[in-house]
Amino acid sequence: MKNLKIFIICFIYSFFLIFFMDGLISKLIYSGGLNISPYVFWVNVILAFILSCFAVSLLGEGLGGLALFIITAVLLIGNLIKLIFHDSVLKPADFALISELMEIGVRFVVPWEIGLLAIALVIFCILIFKLRHHILRLLIPRPLPVTAAVFGALVIICVFAAESSTSALDNKTRLESEGFMVFNLINVKEIAHMYPDAPEGYGEAEMAELKAEFDAIGQKTSDTKPDVIVILMESYFDIGEVQGFGLSRDVTKYSREYEIVGLISPRYGGGTASAEFEVLTGFSTAFLPDGVIPYNVYMKDGDKEVPSIVSEFNKNGYKTTALHPSTASCYGRDKAFTELGFNEFLTIEDFDVTEEDMTEDKMTKDYKVKEKIQEVLDGSDDPSFVFAITFESHCPYMNKYNEEEIDFTAEGEALSERNKKEALQYARCAMDASLVISELVEYIEERDRPTLLLAFGDHLPPLGAFRAIGYLNGLYTKYGTPVFEYSNYKETGSFGTDYVSPSFLAAHILREAETEHSSYFDFIDSLTASNPVLNIDFGIDYEDENIQKYKLLQYDLFFGEKYLENR
Repeated sequence: MKNLKIFIICFIYSFFLIFFMDGLISKLIYSGGLNISPYVFWVNVILAFILSCFAVSLLGEGLGGLALFIITAVLLIGNLIKLIFHDSVLKPADFALISELMEIGVRFVVPWEIGLLAIALVIFCILIFKLRHHILRLLIPRPLPVTAAVFGALVIICVFAAESSTSALDNKTRLESEGFMVFNLINVKEIAHMYPDAPEGYGEAEMAELKAEFDAIGQKTSDTKPDVIVILMESYFDIGEVQGFGLSRDVTKYSREYEIVGLISPRYGGGTASAEFEVLTGFSTAFLPDGVIPYNVYMKDGDKEVPSIVSEFNKNGYKTTALHPSTASCYGRDKAFTELGFNEFLTIEDFDVTEEDMTEDKMTKDYKVKEKIQEVLDGSDDPSFVFAITFESHCPYMNKYNEEEIDFTAEGEALSERNKKEALQYARCAMDASLVISELVEYIEERDRPTLLLAFGDHLPPLGAFRAIGYLNGLYTKYGTPVFEYSNYKETGSFGTDYVSPSFLAAHILREAETEHSSYFDFIDSLTASNPVLNIDFGIDYEDENIQKYKLLQYDLFFGEKYLENR
């Protein structure tokens, strides 16, 4: 009878968990367009039922129920955060970003919420104290050994049986064919393969052949050695061109004339370090487990050398500087930038910032980054490579500026009042960023030293208004941001395509600077004609010969023996 009670409770829990999560994902991400078959739905209910029965029978009703409550809360809260702000679902790799979530999350909390949370916490503690004897009795493990053994065996079978035939496809396709529970179980299994296995055909002889092929491509170099500025513009996109917001002013017109190509970010709404990693290394996150940010997983120790454009500039006698007006530990940049080869990393402690230089939510304004770039360049006699990250446009977008600081309106018909306020706050960020690019161009024009500027938006901001105007319905709008380029000593080159992935910017920067570099960058550069976008949601032909070569060179240089560099 006790077992029957457990089974009924676990079945009800499983049914509503799957029903709610599949419905939530379908509504928030795909606007009701997720077509999960009844068969897939019930397979997921059964899997959830097996897992919940195992937990309760192993730990007892009290402790097992608490474990299920915690797991459910993590799944619900984690997925809600990802769905609302990043238009994606929770992945195991996201748990490597807990510190970043906490650092950013506190900015979303307003004072009255803190007060309410404090009151709730006090009440909760009082209740725990009052009921401590009953709670302790409930939490005493009362396992059902036979039942736990049966369901434990079923869990093991499910783990081994769960395989994805669509793992190389986009998440919507996977969710429709696998369902929420199976999808997550397969993702958890992939933790064991977080470090990719060597691709087929990897070996010293094969890499020697590739090296010869790359060397034969050839490269144009010169003795000019220009100063090179690369700017990652936090959450920047050209909001001034989007009619759905109804902005009364074209806030991003100042930099538009310098746009050379559209960028297809590997992320929507966040994950800055993914695009950053691609630009600095020329490697593609499309070849890594979905959701992994390399800094936090592969570069967290700071004790190895990672091939990058930074090291290429170092070899050419450049002073290499990274700067970001935030903490050094965010995304583990303090360790990652060491592995990438930067000579110095300037953080918020190196910026002279007053209250006037910050937004209301304490984010350093973009003009301070511009000033720091100029300070670094003007203070060096050696050629300089500067990689700068801006911060003003980072979410949230509710309390960055006072009303008098925004002298334009948003009148989009589909926007709620909250949408309009959020859009206006972001638009002011975008205006400041656009102005900074324009002002840097003026600064470069007046310099005696040859100087090259390349700036790009890392991903779209997580604006609620996007869903209201249908902006996320198209892949190019969901992932697209601009790339700007300007030079005071030469005509800037082109990509010959409308959009590229960030991994192709690395080779472009080296080509534009006409700096001697490792020949594998020439191969990467050559791929922009045939494979300019590498993003799983766009579909990737992993059987393509050039894509296989790209995977081989990335594995060799990032995980393997570095045959390409050591020959």
